[in-house]
Amino acid sequence: MNPYQPACEVDEPDDPRPPDKRPPLSVIAAIVFSIISFYLLMIGSMVESFGVFVISMACQSVGK
Repeated sequence: MNPYQPACEVDEPDDPRPPDKRPPLSVIAAIVFSIISFYLLMIGSMVESFGVFVISMACQSVGK
């Protein structure tokens, strides 16, 4: 028996691409906006960080 040969036949899927495991774009946008808001908060721009935080919350609520 050849050790390099599979023991049973493997059915090849019609679509050879792996399944798309990336998160949806709204989740990515919410994460990016949250990071930006925390960065702006750390450098002291309260107004800008609050605006970006509101936008990120809106993106997150739309994504759900």
